[in-house]
Amino acid sequence: EWFGEEEIPTYLKTHPATADRIISLSENLSGKNQPEIKNTYAFERTRARIIALYGRQANVLDHFARMAKIQPDNPAILYGYGLALAENGRPEAAVAKLRAATILRPDDPYITIALGQAQFLSGDYASAGKTLKEIDQIRKYGPDGLFYLGRVQMATNDFVAATITFEKLLAETPDHEQTLYFLGQSYGELGKLGEAHFHLGRYYRKLKDLKNARFHFAQSLKHTNDPEKQARIEEQLKGLEKMKTGISREDKKRTLSPLGITAGRNGKISWKTSPGPVTRNEGRLYNQTFSTGAPMH
Repeated sequence: EWFGEEEIPTYLKTHPATADRIISLSENLSGKNQPEIKNTYAFERTRARIIALYGRQANVLDHFARMAKIQPDNPAILYGYGLALAENGRPEAAVAKLRAATILRPDDPYITIALGQAQFLSGDYASAGKTLKEIDQIRKYGPDGLFYLGRVQMATNDFVAATITFEKLLAETPDHEQTLYFLGQSYGELGKLGEAHFHLGRYYRKLKDLKNARFHFAQSLKHTNDPEKQARIEEQLKGLEKMKTGISREDKKRTLSPLGITAGRNGKISWKTSPGPVTRNEGRLYNQTFSTGAPMH
């Protein structure tokens, strides 16, 4: 249309003219009965998840408690209720709601993953591992399943399995910040310091904490003999210099911390690293303030 209708024959166009398309759509829509909108179970479950995780915290629990009284056998409501309880630091209560939801919908992997997550947060690692391992093709249902399976493997000191699980997750979800952190910690527990520092460097780079990122990449370089990997680390270090100008004051003020770490529980930091920048980590785990209980390098 840019050159004028007369210059390009209609039959040579990739798409009909805009005006023609509008008229055609209007004709097709006019006089037809619109189908009645019905909420599917998948829609109800997704809506419950959004309310539980992103709704106003002061009202969410009351909302689901009220809805559960009205519809006690609605698995989507129980699912949302369980997520809300876990989000508010009550994983044991969350397990009960989510277990009830899985009885009603044993075929729903999203509910089962949420149950495994709540079991992990309540400290029941054996049940969490069993629940998550039984989900067929768990990676198809988002990052949460593999992430918490890896956390269970860490909590039970199976760091080899944890690195495999986290690597699978990163292959499909490269931007999952928490996975970078826990993968680094898992490699550290195995004494593979080159890999450990590399992934921690990536984690801090994503948080725009250039000081810690630079430290970990430098440490990774010291513990890496593979020329190919060394080149990859050097590339990361060069990239940090380019990032300097793009970091705002707000970024620098951010609290930089991994989510979901507590002292002596759920992924304690115990492997030794070389001295470097020390940050006391404060963060939020389902609305609870915590610290790692140890300086992180």
